[in-house]
Amino acid sequence: MVTNILFLLLFLAFAELSPIIYPGDGYKGKVFNDINANGMMDPSEKGLADVLISDGENVVKTDQYGRFNLPGTERTRFIFITTPSGYRARKFYLRADTKAEDYLFGLQEVMSNDASEFQFIQISDSETYEYGEWIDNLKEYINSEVPAFLVHTGDICYEKGLLFHSEFINSETMGIPVYYCLGNHDMLQGEYGEKMFEDLFGPVYYSFESGNVHFVVTPMLSGDHKPSFTREDVYRWLKNDLALVPEEKSVIIFNHSMLTRTDKFVYGINEDEKINLPDHNLIAWIYGHSHTNIARMHSESGVISVGTAAPNKGGIDHTPSCFRIFHVDQKNDLTMETRYTYLDRHLVIIAPDREHSCINQHGKITVSAQAYHTSSPTEKVEYAIYQSEDEAIWEPMTRMSDWTWQAEWDPGQVKNKTGLIVAVKARFADGVVASKEHEFIYSEKGEINPQPVEPWPIFQGNAEHTGIAGSVIAPPLQLVWVRNVEANIWMTSPIVAGGLVFIASIDDDNQGRSHVYAIDAKSGEIIWKYKTGNSVKNCIAFHDGKVFATDIQGIVYAIAAENGDLVWKKDLGINGRAQEGTIASDNTIYTGGGNGLCALNASDGSEIWRNKSRSGGAGTIAPHMLGENVLVVSANWRQLSGHNAITGELLWSHRDDTLRYRDGTATLHSASLHLTSRQNILRIDHKTGKILKSRHTPYNFKSASTPVIIDEYFIVGTGDKGLAAFNTTTFEEKWRFETGPALFMTIPYASPVVKSVDTSPVLSGDVIYFGASDGWFYGLDFRTGKEIWKIELGAPVFTSPAVSGNMIFIADFSGNIYGFTGSKNK
Repeated sequence: MVTNILFLLLFLAFAELSPIIYPGDGYKGKVFNDINANGMMDPSEKGLADVLISDGENVVKTDQYGRFNLPGTERTRFIFITTPSGYRARKFYLRADTKAEDYLFGLQEVMSNDASEFQFIQISDSETYEYGEWIDNLKEYINSEVPAFLVHTGDICYEKGLLFHSEFINSETMGIPVYYCLGNHDMLQGEYGEKMFEDLFGPVYYSFESGNVHFVVTPMLSGDHKPSFTREDVYRWLKNDLALVPEEKSVIIFNHSMLTRTDKFVYGINEDEKINLPDHNLIAWIYGHSHTNIARMHSESGVISVGTAAPNKGGIDHTPSCFRIFHVDQKNDLTMETRYTYLDRHLVIIAPDREHSCINQHGKITVSAQAYHTSSPTEKVEYAIYQSEDEAIWEPMTRMSDWTWQAEWDPGQVKNKTGLIVAVKARFADGVVASKEHEFIYSEKGEINPQPVEPWPIFQGNAEHTGIAGSVIAPPLQLVWVRNVEANIWMTSPIVAGGLVFIASIDDDNQGRSHVYAIDAKSGEIIWKYKTGNSVKNCIAFHDGKVFATDIQGIVYAIAAENGDLVWKKDLGINGRAQEGTIASDNTIYTGGGNGLCALNASDGSEIWRNKSRSGGAGTIAPHMLGENVLVVSANWRQLSGHNAITGELLWSHRDDTLRYRDGTATLHSASLHLTSRQNILRIDHKTGKILKSRHTPYNFKSASTPVIIDEYFIVGTGDKGLAAFNTTTFEEKWRFETGPALFMTIPYASPVVKSVDTSPVLSGDVIYFGASDGWFYGLDFRTGKEIWKIELGAPVFTSPAVSGNMIFIADFSGNIYGFTGSKNK
């Protein structure tokens, strides 16, 4: 008996160390625990069982000794493993070499990677070969938070980009595993489209695991040059890969592009050969390609699709430069947060400002601050109000949004209210602390008498988008109130009617934060909010007692302005990317884009007409403009068009390079359209589309700015040099006002340190008011461009001001809405 046991032990030891002796001509090898990380299987190192390994079509598991044998196919270029949870591979793939006797994969145990709760980073569409601060942001975040891995979902971009990323963004330089997807611009001219990608990053489809999740990387199926693989190749491998995934594991798939705009997630080659991915516990499809942030829960399948913009530049629809953090909990529930790049220990005190204090209806002073650090989450923010620092008592502030923290201070705590100092300090998760302080003037509540009496029912005040207020509000402005809606606000500018300010929010992280809000114009109190299905990313409108909004999935909402009740709702049937906003006139709502562009009856949502003359382009944030029964609409990368507003008939269209890149919309003035496009200023006959005048300038007009036309002044925001004024007749420059650098990038394909005004100015009296990407709200003399007044809001501003009575309203990206009144009101 003892002899038999000894023989068995010797046999097992011999089997563990002996050469691989599988029969046949397949690809053979071992996966082992490389304890000393030398890349060689030493006698003391054991094989790892049940590791998935593939030849590009077939997928097998290693046996109890870590051994495998794969038959290979005529397309086999790599032998690659599915790196199991709890381990890290120096290289998860090896070139398939017929001369190789065996293939050895050494893995190092990494216990943190086996945690049931973990996070990972997604970046996409970086399209660069230049080192930038955004890479340092990523490295610092990784050092602080230690995510399990980083994945780039494609469009590394051309030969220079591929070489750059392989050198600077890899597992060694980033300190965690880095995985790449193949995008359309990663397929280059050569032997076959993906050849260079393979040389640098390995196979174009593969899988790996972390926690209790099986991650799958799949390639885009077409690109700039034809790939050697087909949909069938990917399908065959994917079917075999998923067949070996245990039922208790969830699946997340990465791809450069979105699989579907419907609720069905099916990958196949015909009706008989297809995979219903939710049957394999697919919980998310994560992608890039469209250069925009969008998260959508597909109700029928229960799968969430998540698109992410670029980390180093603005998206096509001006989405901020960012990367995504995904959190997976013990139940495999997935949550996410967007981290905006280029912000370093950013801290700004909003209220009380230096000149005034906001006194709420309870007689307390609002204390509000912006705190953001790309490299690490904000853990805690505290404030103190004092006359002498040794009297400071630090109190906690409450997080309102990803930027804003607020508190209330009782001024009754001090008798002498002169020489007051407000101080704020923020602590970030990486241990960094930022602090700011300034003196402020205490002002009694009765000193301000806000009177928002006139309607401002639509973006820029009217459907022609003239942006000229009827009332005069003279600076310096006084901050009456600030209200945070606990969500980010994108390009939905505030509108005003019946003593209420209406605004809408975005929810790019699928946290249930997209709403339309009604706010008391005098006090800033939220009266009601209505939850939308997804982000509202552009202008809303008020008409006949109702507020109209369209979310990014193409759902139109008509909401009772008085109480927030839903009057009607309509699905435009476009399944995403509705970003053009909504305008209203004569009981008609104009909304949607491309084939979803339509006119709806404002009373019941019934369709009056739908566009059938053209399809949409890439996402555009240029709102529609209506004047003299002509509806002017845009399609980014496609065209600028004029439609008969009554019938929908296409009247004219421009598809040339001068006008097909659409960012800002047009203003109707003196029967002509005035607008900018790329580097050009134009005047167009709005009924015929004839270009009456065009002038090339040194400015980048990729900003979402609508010009204000007053006397001989054409005033508009730029993508790189602040706000500028031109002669209305000659288009020669009259003045330029440069803002500070943008806090993060939103201008498409713009590099850092641009001075962008990615919103539209409004004129009140002699003052042109506008917010900017540097986080300031400005007032300039419209004739000279000289600065008269400004206030730091601490977050980029992408909304246009709204003017009503003696008040002016604006919102910033952090979710703050501000109500100001002027020093003189007429």
